[in-house]
Amino acid sequence: MSGARVADAAAALFVAALAIAGFLAVPQVVSGWAFDIPGTTDSAMTPTFFPRIALAVTASFAILVAVTAFSRSDPLPLLTMTRTNWLRIGSLLVINVAYLAAMRLFGFVLSSIVLMLVLPLLAGYRKKSAIVVTALVLPPVVTLIFWYGLKVALPGAQFLERVTGFG
Repeated sequence: MSGARVADAAAALFVAALAIAGFLAVPQVVSGWAFDIPGTTDSAMTPTFFPRIALAVTASFAILVAVTAFSRSDPLPLLTMTRTNWLRIGSLLVINVAYLAAMRLFGFVLSSIVLMLVLPLLAGYRKKSAIVVTALVLPPVVTLIFWYGLKVALPGAQFLERVTGFG
């Protein structure tokens, strides 16, 4: 049993544990986001639906990685990563946490626009016009789909509501 494979399985189980913890924490994180749209009914999907789907899929795949770690022979990407790669991953994690915090204050649309402008640049994507167009178009479109199509209210801008009276 290779030490690298044990580390691979341990890392996968750590990711699974984080995803399970997130799955359990979702109701507290998104509390108060439901039924902000006039005219919605109890048949609308709750704000926990999509985060829980994503976290359940993440936990499932992480568990599969852990279970299959010892049967694989391919080189482990974690062992070939450079300091630059680790810094990039760390900055991506920090930005995602900041995005979740910013969503509470500035709402889904503004926070998502900023995230979509920053993430591709950090990941090395350099087509700035495509980044700007996507960042400006996609969050409002997603908001409209969720609002009118799925009857799910995405987070509003609490900071802007307090300062200006508009959200």
